[in-house]
Amino acid sequence: MTENEEESKVVIVIDGPNVGMSHSANKWPASATGIATAVAYYADAGYEVYAFVPRHYLSDNAGKKGVDAPSILKALSNKGTVVSVPSQDHDDDYWLQFAWQQDAYAVTNDRMKDHVSKYPEGDEGFYKWRDNKVISYTFAGDFFLPNPSFDLPKPTVHQVKELTKSKPKVDSSGSKKPVQKEGKKKPSKQPPQSKKRSPSPTVRQARKAFREAVRERLAGGSVNCGLLASEVTGLVSDKLGQNFSNRKALMGAVNVSTNLSFHDQLNQVMSSELRVELVNGQPVDVHLRNSPNPEPSTSKPKPSGKKSQPKAKKIVDNQPRKSVDNRGGKGKRMHLDEFKQSLSENDLDKLKISIYQLPLKIEEAIPFLNTLEYPVNYADVGNRYKAKFGARISSLFKNMDNLILFMNFRLEFNCSDLIRDGDIILRQSESSKSTSKKATSGGLIGWIKSLFS
Repeated sequence: MTENEEESKVVIVIDGPNVGMSHSANKWPASATGIATAVAYYADAGYEVYAFVPRHYLSDNAGKKGVDAPSILKALSNKGTVVSVPSQDHDDDYWLQFAWQQDAYAVTNDRMKDHVSKYPEGDEGFYKWRDNKVISYTFAGDFFLPNPSFDLPKPTVHQVKELTKSKPKVDSSGSKKPVQKEGKKKPSKQPPQSKKRSPSPTVRQARKAFREAVRERLAGGSVNCGLLASEVTGLVSDKLGQNFSNRKALMGAVNVSTNLSFHDQLNQVMSSELRVELVNGQPVDVHLRNSPNPEPSTSKPKPSGKKSQPKAKKIVDNQPRKSVDNRGGKGKRMHLDEFKQSLSENDLDKLKISIYQLPLKIEEAIPFLNTLEYPVNYADVGNRYKAKFGARISSLFKNMDNLILFMNFRLEFNCSDLIRDGDIILRQSESSKSTSKKATSGGLIGWIKSLFS
């Protein structure tokens, strides 16, 4: 590596506690998924990333002031992207000193006014550094959104190559194969390279590999949604013999919208096979529907001899099921009448529950409702629902307004700006277009007719 290449390397430092608390809406425990999502955002783009966290964030016994899923950060710590600091020390001191030494960019919403005096070039230099090197951000659900106005330089070609080389190959037994030096055995490396240059897989091939990779990953039990999101690109790349640069490229090959959150992308491809556990509307764990072991994969494995459990699961699955929230409490499914009453009274606090605590018919209807394209006639939605489920949609929602209210409120749905215009459901962003359409097509009736002409 030349001196110029070393100087041009782009390093990202993440204020872990700040990001974790931001994703958890400033409520303890902090969100490990939020930290992992921020790490994945920059790592997938080719940057060298380090997230600094207190050491107790990696402990399962940290109590309320830790994170919700320490196993996620442990896995990232093993990869070297999460750096733990002594819990009794101020973690800000560590990542700030590292950022200054490495001339790195820092991801935080902290204005750091109490650290001005520590900057080696004085107060004026600190504020100049903060303006040029600190990246603010927000979360939209599970989407990590850095400041779009911040001009972050792209990683160098050399840096991306180095990151690619540093990823160890894993054989079928799970052991890591040492990476051979470039100067040796070049002929033996040609076949793998030619495979990577083979024609891109079809959507069917990509989806098949995606399903197989996710099934194998979840075979041992539940996996945190954020951790699975950070791993899925590599898992499917290995399965297909391809080299997807990031999850966006992978989802393009699978023909799934890259604008969706990861748990919505999972539902698009494998809704009949997976359950995504939501707590307070946020995705937590993912597991196979017929898995005999719904516990997280970090727990002790259960005896493999109990092969009769999947059949028992199917029987229980038809009854009101219980789910465990992040407070350790259990809750039965809400009764359908109570659900309808809550919507009618606009009592949405009662609906801040896991998807598995919603009435079973509501859970089953969610994938269907996610397929709707807007604008759509409410009567058409009812006809399609009846054709699929053999029941009226009014058996779930008292009226059209309740349906719209539910879809805008729950995070399982791709949008939160649905409105009604007569008997039509449409996106608010499309309302101005629909207004002009109605004006030129003889009012609402003419506009409706134009949809089906």
